[in-house]
Amino acid sequence: MNGLPLRSKPRSWKKAGPGAFSTDCVGNGGFCHVRYRHPLRPEAASLSGTRLLFFSDLHIRPQTSFSILPDFVKWKGMDKIQAHLVSACEEFQPDYLLFGGDLMAFVSSYPDVVRFFHSLKSKKEKLGVHGNWDRMRSWFPSREWEKGLESASLKLLVNREYRRDGFRFFGLDDYRRGNPLYVPAQRKPLFECVLSHNPDTVPLSMSDEELSGVDLILCGHTHGGQLRIPGFGAILTSSEHWKKFEYGLYEHKSGRARMFVSAGIGMTFLWKRFFCPPEIVMIELV
Repeated sequence: MNGLPLRSKPRSWKKAGPGAFSTDCVGNGGFCHVRYRHPLRPEAASLSGTRLLFFSDLHIRPQTSFSILPDFVKWKGMDKIQAHLVSACEEFQPDYLLFGGDLMAFVSSYPDVVRFFHSLKSKKEKLGVHGNWDRMRSWFPSREWEKGLESASLKLLVNREYRRDGFRFFGLDDYRRGNPLYVPAQRKPLFECVLSHNPDTVPLSMSDEELSGVDLILCGHTHGGQLRIPGFGAILTSSEHWKKFEYGLYEHKSGRARMFVSAGIGMTFLWKRFFCPPEIVMIELV
């Protein structure tokens, strides 16, 4: 994988059994809500009822906000995405709003993206990580990127942690365009959640021993394949491991860590989804 050695083995992960999470779609061909109840360890029982809302891979582009293109070639996804996420936040009342990277296709949409994050509400914090598309713009200063998002109360975690109320959130940089480095906790939290745009980054950055101390990892990037065949799943996944981490909930051999790979919201290259609707992931700790 780009010459980088693996620190843990992808085969140490297995798909969770059927019924591990549920999915319901809103409207005809609309967004799906994935609902997942994550079991807490006994010592973290005080965190029961905490809600995490995770979404990834917006890929906002000018055609999704406002454009001079004719109506018949516009994809009016910006308003639809924003309205749905605002509604989901009002319904689910998340304590933490978590973003998995790949904000936009073109920097011209950046002001719209900042306004978009302003409109999303959480009780405690909004946290996110870079995706590979976010790292492609070396001419757009990272600090300016971060300042705009921070003005919308979104904290970007680039190989660093955020702690609050017994939680430790750690954000990994994207391995394709950045330099991911996982730093184990010096003080053991009640619950650790790692955000990693690409699931391939996890075995590159974290050893099996480190994974045994993590509760939940949230990823995007694969789009669930975007085009799926019933009974087979994703045709393409943009992963070095092809279908290993294509979509869904995975369990690590340690028996503790779980990883959810989301199909995300937006589209890239092909503006089509086939048996793979856009989704947000609603997680309740129980």
